[in-house]
Amino acid sequence: MSDAILVLYAAVLVVNGCFLLGKVEAKSVWPVNVIVGVIAIICSIYMGLTGSAFVATLLLLFAVVFVIMGINLASGLEGKSMGYYCLFGVPVCLIWAYTFYISLGAVTFGVFSVLWAVLFGLFSGILAFGKEKWAGPTGYYCFAIAFFTLLIPASLSFNGIPLP
Repeated sequence: MSDAILVLYAAVLVVNGCFLLGKVEAKSVWPVNVIVGVIAIICSIYMGLTGSAFVATLLLLFAVVFVIMGINLASGLEGKSMGYYCLFGVPVCLIWAYTFYISLGAVTFGVFSVLWAVLFGLFSGILAFGKEKWAGPTGYYCFAIAFFTLLIPASLSFNGIPLP
């Protein structure tokens, strides 16, 4: 189930990257964010109740971002509160990176967590601190993160190929 969510997250990051680059309008971006966010919240709650609370929490952190972003875009709200939520995501991802490295020995997922912390930091800069000039580079970073930390690992996992 988590691999399917990762593929959906990759799609959302590609769409959000296009939005940050000015290629699509808010009215066409918000439904993707809300739909994937709600699906992921439901799946995360199920996973937390039946499996790994650690993985469920990681997925839930991003799911909430997508729902909040979708609501903000749909209603025209400013995103400052979401920016501070993303700022909270930076140390959370860094703590997970430490957990992956030290406790679980999963270096690849530790690296992914650091990359996600950077993404949260970029979102926070744009939304909470008004760094609009970061939008373009963040859009391209969304593409990279979507493919290298979400789509490719999920595709490998679907085919039974473990990450290094």
